[in-house]
Amino acid sequence: MEPLSPHLNTNQNQGVPIKNAKAEEEARKARLNNFKENLFKIKTSQYIRDKLTEKGITGKSGGNYFDKFPSDVLGIIIKDPHLTHKDLGQLSVAINACNASEALEEGKIMASIIGAEEYKRLLNVEVDDLPIPRELIEYLKRPSVIDPKVPTMAKTMVVLIPKTMKTKDDEVPKPTTLNSYREMIEKVMKEKFGSDFDGYIYDPILELYGEDKAIEESFYLVMTTEVLPGTPNQPYPKQLEIAQKYGYEAPSILPALIGITMRFLKTGVTHYGQEPIMYTRCKEAVNGYQTVVGWVGASDFNVDILNYFDNCASIGLAGAGQRSFF
Repeated sequence: MEPLSPHLNTNQNQGVPIKNAKAEEEARKARLNNFKENLFKIKTSQYIRDKLTEKGITGKSGGNYFDKFPSDVLGIIIKDPHLTHKDLGQLSVAINACNASEALEEGKIMASIIGAEEYKRLLNVEVDDLPIPRELIEYLKRPSVIDPKVPTMAKTMVVLIPKTMKTKDDEVPKPTTLNSYREMIEKVMKEKFGSDFDGYIYDPILELYGEDKAIEESFYLVMTTEVLPGTPNQPYPKQLEIAQKYGYEAPSILPALIGITMRFLKTGVTHYGQEPIMYTRCKEAVNGYQTVVGWVGASDFNVDILNYFDNCASIGLAGAGQRSFF
């Protein structure tokens, strides 16, 4: 039978004769592992757990496994004729091991991540979606390095930074650059705030980084929702030192601007600029001064260098996860 989708094709050895029992068993295990991996990758654990809860499944093993799986999971299983009774038992135990508290925690994390759907809804642009790494979910569930009493997600924004964006007027997707993103975000902000909006990007920053620094590959920005404790009123080298102690680095201009503005559009909240005004320094420099990204008033982003400041209570440093973080 045809698989449900190319991503769920567990028949890795279709058409290839298996000559002995050992090879057959290895192939069976590979199919099962691939099936389970893709099942949890494509169908989020939160969604599956909700369905299991609705059906009153308590995690008991044995019996009729088809009574224990939600209909959408059954649809995948039925498409795979190679899963044995033993396989179904293992899969049932794996799914039912998820408890309600974990489901609630992961559901909140998944809902807070800003991905392709938010770009479509908030900016009316299409971007390629990117699977959320399992390692990222687990990281966000850990105690925060800033405040161990709360999970990392409570102190962190996670925002998809897409390689390309496509508006309804574009024939093909365009590379994501400071210039292209500025055009899109300004249009949305003007519609939302009218004449009250006055976003600003310092011209020399656009000259240096507006087009040449396009996003090379899509990734998830992992950045603190506030500047790191102890970084305001400190020079940049000291701020970097503090960030490294927390396991972070300085953000780059474009991801920082995208993260701050997308989070504001989704939640109406930003700790980068309202009360009090707060900027984060970024990696890039212009004329020997670090660039900054922040918010002015209730509706205006500001990308500048603020070269008349060195140590300033309104300039801190956001903690950004390294691109190789996950």
